[in-house]
Amino acid sequence: MACLHLLSLPVDVHGRALPKRPKDVSRDIQQLAVRLLEENAVRHYEILSMDLIGNTLAMLADLNTLYKDKR
Repeated sequence: MACLHLLSLPVDVHGRALPKRPKDVSRDIQQLAVRLLEENAVRHYEILSMDLIGNTLAMLADLNTLYKDKR
């Protein structure tokens, strides 16, 4: 779910995703999950968990696949 959302983010002229706060990314992922649940594309309500989404983003950052910009 998180990867599906991250791949759909708009990019800048250098091909990098436009910066967003982690809180906003988490909320957007949760909104995508709600939409997919409503469309019966997925059946597992666990994907709505903010803990699960937060852990997923932390894991992606640890694997250097997600860049955390310090501002």
